Amino acid sequence: AYAARDRRVSLVRQEVNRGAAWNFNNAFRLASGDHFKWMAHDDLCAPAFLDRTVAVLDRDPSVVLCHAAWARIDENGTIQAFEEPGADTDPPAAPDRFRNLIRMDQRHHTGVEIFGLMRREALRRIRQPPLGPFAHGDRLTLAALTLLGRFHKVPEVLLLNRSHKGRSMLFDPRRTWRGRTRMGRLLGIGDAGHRQAHADPCADARRALDGEAPALRHRVAG
Repeated sequence: AYAARDRRVSLVRQEVNRGAAWNFNNAFRLASGDHFKWMAHDDLCAPAFLDRTVAVLDRDPSVVLCHAAWARIDENGTIQAFEEPGADTDPPAAPDRFRNLIRMDQRHHTGVEIFGLMRREALRRIRQPPLGPFAHGDRLTLAALTLLGRFHKVPEVLLLNRSHKGRSMLFDPRRTWRGRTRMGRLLGIGDAGHRQAHADPCADARRALDGEAPALRHRVAG
């Protein structure tokens, strides 16, 4: 319906289910604008979300991602709770942003920053699919983005993150491999089915950042 009313809207269907990560990455491949945003089908954005976040990116070139305060809602749209404290990813120095993100307790970090408005060019500079096809791959994407620019948070509650029984995040924790490295443990990345492919999350991060911010790569390795 929206595609029929507005030529800027495109609807792309797949003949088979290729999985969430493939869909997220394909949406990025098809994008053509200066800014980019992922959207979960079960979440809600306030009408002012794009107005507020676009204004920030247009005003400040040092910001690569602009997100907003959020609240959790249930399947009926009733607010259950407001956001938990997040990492401070706004400092001007890239090592500080990176350190603040990976050192926070990831058990209390939902990673909703990934649903903020991003500069498409920043995502393109990550030398891997923008979203890794493994558990909590969005954390690795966020970690890479902290080295490319600041995250700015709009203080208004403009995102409603829905929690329900069919939510993809509600996986069986016994099937998730947390990784043997410090970065893997902190970010909670990796999957039992991809143990060999993602045996070193730090190596994934180094490859993702190869050629970008070379002076900071040794910090990733540490």
